[in-house]
Amino acid sequence: MIRKIIFQNICIAICFLHGKPLQAQLNSETIKNTVSQSFFFSITDSKQWKQIQSFYTANYFNSAWLNTENNNNKNYLLNQLTLSGEIGLAEKDYENLFIENFKKGTAKLNSLADSLEAEIKFTAAALHYYNDIAYGNTPLAITYKGLAEIPVCHI
Repeated sequence: MIRKIIFQNICIAICFLHGKPLQAQLNSETIKNTVSQSFFFSITDSKQWKQIQSFYTANYFNSAWLNTENNNNKNYLLNQLTLSGEIGLAEKDYENLFIENFKKGTAKLNSLADSLEAEIKFTAAALHYYNDIAYGNTPLAITYKGLAEIPVCHI
């Protein structure tokens, strides 16, 4: 019993010394159960929630960001968000508080619920970011009123 406790403490210490946050590994069943719900407490926009549901359905409810095999995906997204200003977007528009805390290592992923919420917030940030790249994030400044348009210049 004492050996088991010592071993657990050593494992925890190694994780902290290497700066890797402890997090529960997500499985497709957990993600499927969560995504199958009609809402998620930290996602208030129903359109965004439907996009998240579609994303995980197309991905067979597999984790896209937080499991060990997804580190490249997560790092690529974080890098893209950091560089978003170079393409006319603002990094603060994409789950800013969560992403900043995650980059700083202050985001706590101590439970399965924490990891699941983080996974979904990464997905929300990614979908929002890539949607803005594809379609822009501000409405067009040009208007057209058809025949009701009054020309500004006179000949």
